[in-house]
Amino acid sequence: MNALAEDYYRTFTTDPGRRVLEDLEREGFVTRPMLLAGAAQVDPYRLAAAAGQQNFVLRIKAMIETAKAPPREKIVAATGTPREG
Repeated sequence: MNALAEDYYRTFTTDPGRRVLEDLEREGFVTRPMLLAGAAQVDPYRLAAAAGQQNFVLRIKAMIETAKAPPREKIVAATGTPREG
């Protein structure tokens, strides 16, 4: 997991990678709302698709944060539980 997180970090912390991530954040409903204000109806399928896109981008961001974390925090981020060592 740590090697994969490092790959995400190296990919998305370059200038081109940051630009791509910013675009993914916009298109993946991280920096813009999933629902338009004043919409008369909500399409549940469209909302589910938007949530999936958002989750995909948030996964990338979480992997980048995992790679930046000190070793102890990496263990917690990867497993969800603190461990000694």
